[in-house]
Amino acid sequence: MVWVSRDATGAVNGVFAVRQPDFATEQLADNDPEVVAVLTIKTIDPVDAWDLVSLKIAFNHENRLRALEGKTAITLTQFKSVVRSQS
Repeated sequence: MVWVSRDATGAVNGVFAVRQPDFATEQLADNDPEVVAVLTIKTIDPVDAWDLVSLKIAFNHENRLRALEGKTAITLTQFKSVVRSQS
């Protein structure tokens, strides 16, 4: 048996070996589906992780381009300055 805490919606959000006064006052079995769900390590699909990285790169690139909009010509120094300011 373990002690659990719940969030405002009633979902288990913490699992403890000992009772936590005013916080984790409910006991559930170790193999209760709610306990197992909290203790299960959630993995991220590598493809999804790459999508997040790609999205961040695209977002940063778009912001850099916006900073350069309206300029007909810029120097490499100006470009580096914009890139640094967006990082």
